[in-house]
Parts: sequence; C-alpha cells; structure tokens
Amino acid sequence: MPTTTTASRYAAYISYSHKDGAIAARLHKRLERYSIPWGVASAYGKKYWFGRKIGRVFRDREELAAGQPLAPLLYDALARSDALIVLCSANAATSRYVNDEIKEFRRLGKSDRIFPVIIDDDPPACYPPELRQAGEKLNADFRAGKDGEVSGTMKILAGLMGLGLDQLIQREQRTQRRRIIGLSMAVGVLAFLAGVAWWSYLEAQRQHEIAVANLITAIKTINSMTKQVTNMKNQIGIRSDSLKAFLSEIASNVAELPSRVDPGDIQREGGDLATVIITLQYRYAEVYDLLGDRPAQRAAIDEGLRQVAARLAPAPRDLHWLDLKAQGLMLLGDVLRATKLEDARAPYAEAVDIRKAIAQVSGQDADWQRLTESYDRLGDVERTTQHFPEAWADYMLAFDLRAQLLAKDPNNEDWRRAAAQEENRLGDTLRRGEEYFEVTNTSPPPSLPFPKTHEEVLYAALTHYKRSLALREDIAAKNRLNANDKWNYVWSLGLVGDGEREVADFTSALDHFRHALDLTTSLLQLDPERVDLLTEMAKTLERLGKFHQELSRIDQALQGVGVVDQMELQEALLNFINSLKQFQELSVSHPDDRRWKLRLFFAEYFLGDLQRKMACLAQTGEDRRLSLFKEAKDHQAAALRAAADTQHQFERDAGFQQTIEAVRHWQFGFPCALTGLPTSSEPTAPSTRR
Repeated sequence: MPTTTTASRYAAYISYSHKDGAIAARLHKRLERYSIPWGVASAYGKKYWFGRKIGRVFRDREELAAGQPLAPLLYDALARSDALIVLCSANAATSRYVNDEIKEFRRLGKSDRIFPVIIDDDPPACYPPELRQAGEKLNADFRAGKDGEVSGTMKILAGLMGLGLDQLIQREQRTQRRRIIGLSMAVGVLAFLAGVAWWSYLEAQRQHEIAVANLITAIKTINSMTKQVTNMKNQIGIRSDSLKAFLSEIASNVAELPSRVDPGDIQREGGDLATVIITLQYRYAEVYDLLGDRPAQRAAIDEGLRQVAARLAPAPRDLHWLDLKAQGLMLLGDVLRATKLEDARAPYAEAVDIRKAIAQVSGQDADWQRLTESYDRLGDVERTTQHFPEAWADYMLAFDLRAQLLAKDPNNEDWRRAAAQEENRLGDTLRRGEEYFEVTNTSPPPSLPFPKTHEEVLYAALTHYKRSLALREDIAAKNRLNANDKWNYVWSLGLVGDGEREVADFTSALDHFRHALDLTTSLLQLDPERVDLLTEMAKTLERLGKFHQELSRIDQALQGVGVVDQMELQEALLNFINSLKQFQELSVSHPDDRRWKLRLFFAEYFLGDLQRKMACLAQTGEDRRLSLFKEAKDHQAAALRAAADTQHQFERDAGFQQTIEAVRHWQFGFPCALTGLPTSSEPTAPSTRR
C-alpha cells in the first residue's frame, strides 16, 4: 500500500489534566476558529485569500496508561508545536504527564514559548513542578473575577502572535463594528419602511389608492431586502442571533399587514399585492432553513401555498400562479427530505410537471433552468431511496437541458454552479448504483453508458468529481466574497479526496482533505452556527479518520500481515472522536431532523469499530483492551439507537441494512472474532444532500 508523510506544524500544544478536559476543549475550539483581523493578518497567518488562522492546535483526547512515559505521538506533536499552553490547576499540579510535557518542551529549547494559564487554585500551588522551578510569568487567568475564558483566550492569541493585547483587541473591535453597522442599517431601513407602510394603510380612508400602492412598494422592498440578507447569510456569513433579531424586527412591524389587507384591494391591484405577500412567505422559509427552524419554515411554506391555491381556484391554468405554486412545492420537498424522505417525492414530481408545462409554453431559458432544478431534486430522492434507474433518468434529463443552456451562455455563473452540482450527482450515482445495476441486470439510459468494471466506475466517478471541483474552484476565485461558493468548493474537495483515496492516490487525497478542513474552519469563523458548514467539518474529520485508519494498516495487522503504524492509528482515533462529537451536537440541536441521526449512526460505527479492532491487537495491554471493549460496546448501543430513527427511510439500501446487522452482531472478547463486515469493506451512508 502506498504511504505518505502526514507530519505538519502546530501553532500550539495544549497541555492539561484530563480532569480539566472541558475547559481544554473550549479553548481548543476558540483558538482554531479565531480569524486574525485583517490589519494584523498580513504579518501573521496562512496566505489564503479566504481569511487567516493561527494554524492547527494539538489537544490529545486519550489518557495514557498508568506508568507509561509520554507516547511517541505526543513527543512528535510537541516537537512540531511552536508554543506550549499549560492549563494550570490543582489537577495539573499533580499530573505527571503535564509535567513531562513541559520538561520535554524545555529540552527542545522552546522555554520562551510556554504560556501558563490559570484555571483554578492560586499560583504557585496550581503550577506543575517544572513551572514552579522556572518561575514562568502568568499569561492569562480564566478564573471568574479575573480575565475569564473569553478575554483570557485573547491574551493567549496575542502572545502566540507576538502582539500587544490592546492592539489585537482594537483590530478585532474595528472588524466587528463594520459587520454590525451594515446589519443595523438594513434593520433600521426595514423598520422605517414598515412603519411608513402601516401609517399609510391607516390613512386609507382618505387616500385609498395611494395607501395601497405604498403598501405594495413597502412589502416589495422588505421582500427584496430579506432576500439580500438571506444572500448575505449565504455569501459572507451573518451570525444566527443577528439574523433572528433582524427577523423579529420585520415581524413586529409587518407580520400583521397581509391579514389586514382588504381582498378587494388585492383584486383591484391585479394580484400584484398577493404576489409580493406570497413571495415574502417563501423568503421567510429560506431564512428559517438557514436558521435550522423546521417548524417555522414549514409554517411559512404552507401559508404561501394556501394563498397560491386561493389565486389558482378561479384561474387554474394561469402560468404566473402555477410558477409560484412550483416554487412552494420545491421548498416543501426540501423540508420533507429532512424528516421523511419518501414524502418529498410527490411535491418534487408535481413541481416537475408544472415547470415542464411552463417551459414548453414560454420557451424561456430561465424556465428551462428551473425545470432542471426540479429534475435534480426528484433524482436525489430516487437515488437516496435506491431507485437508481429512475434517478439516472432524471439526472440525464437535467444534464442534457443544462448542456444546451450553457452552450448559449457559457459564462452564466448560476448555470455553471448548477453544472458543477450535476457532475457530483453523476459521480455519486456511479459509485452507489454500480452494485444495484449488476444485481438487477438493469442498464442505465444509453446517453451516458455505465462503466463495465469496478475500477472503471471508480475512475469515472473521480472524473466527474474533478470536473465539479474545477468549476467550483474557478467560480469561488471569481467570487471571493461569496461564502456559499467557498462552501461548495469545500464540498467538492471532500468528494475528490474520497475518490482519490478509493483509487489509492493517498497523497492527493490528504492534500484535499486538509484543504477542506482549513477552509471550513475559516468559514465557520464568519458564521459559527451555519449547519451545513458544521456538518462538512464533521464529515471532513470522519474522512481523515478513515484515511489515517487505512494508512495505519490495522486491518492487515489483524490478519497477521505487517505491523500497525501507531501514529497513523492515533490520528484516526482523534479524528473519529472529534467527528462524533460534532454530529452529537448537531443531533441535539436538531432533534427532529433525521439526517443527523443517520450521520450519527455512522460516526458511532466508525469509532466503535476502530476501538474494537485496537482491542484485538496482540500488543494491547489487558487493562487497555478491557477499556476499549467497553467503549466499543457503548458506541454499538448508541449506533443502534440512531439507526432505529432512520432505518425505515432506507429499507431498499442493502448496504445500509447490512451495516446495521453487522453492528448488531459485534462480538467482544479476546482472541477476537471480528464478525460483520469484512475488515476491508467500508459502509457508505445513504446520500442526503441534493
């Protein structure tokens, strides 16, 4: 198997007693997610156009076995770290491992880069012996009434970058003010417009026509600005608390307006007022989608569709209202996919029929483009539910239409974005549909023949992923302020890395995975609550875990071939742990969204399966083996609980059902019998993203 060097530098190493693990975890997250203000970034940070970070921070997650010296993995991490952050507490003062880490860092000649941080007790009692002897000065004090964790972290960041604390804080405040001013101006303008509109409507008895016209203009303006804020959330990132405040400001001034509008006014205005009110409901749904508020999103969609139905009742073939109905059906399908996948098929299929009729009558390129979007969403449902011939047919209809549109306008950015997404869909269908087509002896449509061998499938899928990556890299480079384009680029980086790992191009795969992780970390600094970014972060960590597990050669060692690379094995374990933690947080934050339950199942599976294999290694000590078996059993139980919430959605997915059965029949005992899937196979989660 090819090997690759995975060593890299760390900006800092966090040394702490594992009894203080919660504080260490919070500090680790704050340090890695911090974006250096632009005023100081030119002198410090990575040379990426999307933002600057201090770099990776090392934090171990496993307690060492009693009596053992520092593990080689930790020695290596200390050597590759530019600074040592010591969390000083009563626990750390008596920890042999914390003291040994400080001693080793001194031996490396980096005593001037040690940053003690008090988290409890008073110095010098909270200092490990090595710090007491050297008399290091306090860098930060996390205790209540002192710096606290937030200000203390800023002190650490300033020290790591060699800056004065005041200088860093001033730069940070300047950056935050720019963001807040922009959002405040938008909210203020909207509040003013809504107030003017309501006042005008109250004056309707004296100036009825003028009042109605003003009301339409105000709602149109609010609609437009809501769309702009939604785009800002996608493109440059807005914190969810700011967006919620923005929506509350609109709602308090505007929410009652549609219900107080005289139906006669709507009729006299030729439906214009109804159009803007319906569109505003859809816009709210899009914003609530970004916030992850499913009930509010569904309520807004239902209200919009109800108003559309009222307009269609007297004119069922009116293309304008049919188009608005198709928009609502697409949004409804998106909501249903997150709860019960099969239910999304009906609204998507109805939207396809409506948009096909509209495009055939109008002949407009924009209508054909909207039809391709409907084909794609319907294909996503078919693919995820294992109806591969139907999915392939839907994708090919979209692919052919989109090729015709791009031939007319090859520089259309929206169409190029859609083409990149289509390439990913085709790659996914190649990889996931191969076994199905073989079993059913069903041939895909002849317009794009299916590869004949497994190797051809892998390389064909990788080709599609690389085409998508090239498109998205070019689009992101041309739209450097658009965070959504960067996120799409991150998504393609992960898919290309997956494809390269499957064809054993490990060096390129690692480069793509790490680049994806760096980009996601940077984007989360702008928008730390954005669900799709948090999901991609967890998936990238999971990909790195699988990558390092493969390089560790643990499967071969369990079969008596070769030895395990312990460093790669520890990297795999750390990445699986961090990925699971991220998916657990998403699942708790969105308990009604079964997508996170599905991902949580696989996160529990990967971590538990690796711990089970580690316990089966002959060189594992007995105490450590028992501990690993216990943890693997806990992950088995958690995985099966998560599977119970999602299994009915994927009854046709033989691979998923096989994985569940494999987990159910795990055995724990030494010598080991690794029942279930062969050690060389890898389960694939059903796709849940369009």
